[in-house]
Amino acid sequence: MKKDIRNLLILGLILSAVFAAFWPSLFNGFTSWDDNIYVVENEMIRDLSWPTVKAIFTSEVSLNYTPLTILSFAIEYHFFGYKPFFFHLHNLLLHLLVTALVFVFAIRLSKSLTVAAIAALLFGIHPMHVESVAWVTERKDVLYGAFYMLSLICYWRYLTEKRKIFFVVSLMCGFLSILAKPMALSLPFILLLLDWFSRRKFQLRIFAEKFLFAIVMFPIAWLTYTLNSRVIAFHFSDALLTWLWTLIFYIKKFLLPLNLLPLYQLPDPVKITNPEFAFAIIATMVIIFFLIHWRKNRWFIFAFLFYFFSIFFLLRFDSSVDLCIVADRFMYLPSVGICILLAVYFRRLQQWAKVQKRIYYVSFIGVSLGCFILLGVGTFNQAKIWGDGIAFWNGVIKQYPDAAMAYNQRALAYKDKGDLKTALRDYTKAIIILPNYDFALTNRGIVHKELGMFEEAWNDHSQAIAVNPGFSEAYLNRGNVLFSVGDFQGAIEDYSKAIETIGISARRRSTPYRAEAYSRRGSGYFFAKNYDAALRDFNIALAVNPNNIVALDNRAIVFSIKGQTQKAMTDYNRSIKLAPHNPLSYLNRALLWRQTGDDAAALRDLDVAILLKPDYAGALQLKSEIQNKKSLTEKRK
Repeated sequence: MKKDIRNLLILGLILSAVFAAFWPSLFNGFTSWDDNIYVVENEMIRDLSWPTVKAIFTSEVSLNYTPLTILSFAIEYHFFGYKPFFFHLHNLLLHLLVTALVFVFAIRLSKSLTVAAIAALLFGIHPMHVESVAWVTERKDVLYGAFYMLSLICYWRYLTEKRKIFFVVSLMCGFLSILAKPMALSLPFILLLLDWFSRRKFQLRIFAEKFLFAIVMFPIAWLTYTLNSRVIAFHFSDALLTWLWTLIFYIKKFLLPLNLLPLYQLPDPVKITNPEFAFAIIATMVIIFFLIHWRKNRWFIFAFLFYFFSIFFLLRFDSSVDLCIVADRFMYLPSVGICILLAVYFRRLQQWAKVQKRIYYVSFIGVSLGCFILLGVGTFNQAKIWGDGIAFWNGVIKQYPDAAMAYNQRALAYKDKGDLKTALRDYTKAIIILPNYDFALTNRGIVHKELGMFEEAWNDHSQAIAVNPGFSEAYLNRGNVLFSVGDFQGAIEDYSKAIETIGISARRRSTPYRAEAYSRRGSGYFFAKNYDAALRDFNIALAVNPNNIVALDNRAIVFSIKGQTQKAMTDYNRSIKLAPHNPLSYLNRALLWRQTGDDAAALRDLDVAILLKPDYAGALQLKSEIQNKKSLTEKRK
């Protein structure tokens, strides 16, 4: 009992240190880098009704099938709305849970409190894990990490206690893990590693067990793979050098976590004479030497294979503008084995220093404490960087002044702050660096449209389409330009092309994006007075994404025109429930109330619309008309 209390106290101190290191992340907002896609603009998280939950589990976002992560966002939105603090708090609490699970896992494997404490502390405060915790979108990492570690712990108990219930729970946790992030596909390989580490005799049964995990997990991972598969321009020498560089990159960054960035570029040129690639080759040879020389050192073999198996599917052969060839977040769970290995050697050095002169032991403790303080300070400072998207990308541009993607992302941050002219300048810079950068082209087209520069916007989207004829987002955005200038037929044609090509290249969004495309085309049909076609498209949009507010409002208008008042009212009520701060929905419902003769209800909705938007001309005018009518009626009486 005393031992358990001691362990809990030590774990409490570790978690307190981790919480302090990540404290600044709690005050960060949402970033312009995927937080808009996964959270801010993701209509699927705005409702917890069965149709929406079903849509979450039958849809992918940004070409990733991560329904458990999206569901967690939906639950947060249900209780807290779009308050970044709670999203960041949830990420941090999950990271604390994973840290605690690393502690439990390490103490079970090593049977040493010192090893468990050092491994958990190193994992918890390491600066390379800031991206996984401080970036809301990477809820995927901390959520899959929690279930992944639970699966490992349960499997280890299955090995040591021979109780089948732990195997079943391990399998269930593995399934939940891959629902949070496809990277959990590595789990069966790590379980085989645990079989080896426990000295279990390799028999057919061992592989049959892993086959059960593969049956449960592989189809989900395959879905994401097929959504992201592409043709690689394969040159063996370049591919091998790139693969070795990515293999060594993570180890090097973890052991020396300096200059951590959200985006890293592949060193240029990809040649053996480049020091970066030469170092990767030498480092790989050194690792192979030690794997052979220390082949009986189970901790060293365990740590490397844990890293290798869990990161294998993310080792790259090539790079492209829309692909992070390496990223800090990819090292989140693969670092667990290294943390335990370093903790094992920490304990051995500690024991050696203890029997030496006192100065050795004091020096060892002082150096160790200094290293942990440096790691904690590094994490504290790194967490603050994620709070400012512009400063965030300034660091990348300082390191890589020719990184087109960094200029594109900084432009998005400027756009979010309403600084369209600076955003335009950054998009242009990205296009100068990479003239065929289709994303930057269509993003610049969006800004041109917002600035009223419709011809320039049309040209940008057209150029993006010329570069990538299957780029559905460019068709959608060009359709928006044509819609804005009143060319509804041209807009319908582009929206149709967007719908046709969604499966090919909707790289940032898929299911919500598909709903948006149908909703937009429905609007085009509506203004072309083809109400039946408009209704058909709005129905499809809402079948795909029940929370598409634009489709709900516009379908309600069509129902109103067709005299289907009750259906229109149902859509307006749902729209207002999903977005209670949208003044347009209140104005539209007020128009419907007036159509039914209920001016009192119309005035109530108009008052809300004006409260939300005091200069709302349409609402003010309609309210004035109703009040004048009421006044005239009273005078006649």
